[in-house]
Order: sequence, then structure tokens, then C-alpha cells
Amino acid sequence: MANMQVFRSAGQVMQINGIPAGTQVFIAGAQVAANADGTYPLPVNAAADVVVRRGDAVLFSTRVPATAAGAPTVVVPFVAASPIPAAKVPYEIGSRDEIRNRVAINKVLMTMGGVGAVIGIFIGGARAWKE
Repeated sequence: MANMQVFRSAGQVMQINGIPAGTQVFIAGAQVAANADGTYPLPVNAAADVVVRRGDAVLFSTRVPATAAGAPTVVVPFVAASPIPAAKVPYEIGSRDEIRNRVAINKVLMTMGGVGAVIGIFIGGARAWKE
């Protein structure tokens, strides 16, 4: 079996199908602009890490391997990246969720205070009755 030499020829480009508007494309860490036909240039003789961003948010990332000679355009379908769970952020002050949570906490505290008051009344009454 013959070994096929895999390399990226000069002039090879990548097309990203379904890329959203208003995004930036980074190839091998550098931001690149699309060619007139909507394709992006790929580095010669190396695999390329491709990242699509909107601001600081990463929408898509992939690694485009070096391909055999004769494949002029690499077509990559755009698949949205799964969201990275954000750190737990407290509710915005004054929002419905924050008010609802405050009300729930206050209800629990009032219930606990009411139960404590009833127990206190019974204990105080029992002590008074013994004396």
C-alpha cells in the first residue's frame, strides 16, 4: 500500500456553510477576512484551527486537517458551539426573579419565627403554670 503524502497546497481555501452575519473568523489565531467569493485562505502545509466568534463569544470552532493535493476548497458546515455554563450569577436587583426569591426567603423566615413564637408561648405557659 502506497503512502499518500498529505499536505496543504498553496492557494487552498475553506468555505464555511451557514456562517452567521456579523461574526469574525480566526484561522491559526489570526483574524482573517473572507475572499470575494466568501471563502477563507488556509495556511500552507499545516492543519488549521478555525474559530468563529461574535465579540468574545465563541460560536464555532474546529480543526481543519491538512488535505491531499488536488482538493482546492475545504467545505466546513457551521455547527453552533454548545454554550459553556456561565458562573452562577445572582439575579439582577429589582428583577421579578430577585423579588420572588426575596419573598420566598421572607416567608420561610416568618414561618420559622412564628413556629418559634408558638413554642416559646407553650414553654413560657408551662413554666408559669409550674410556679
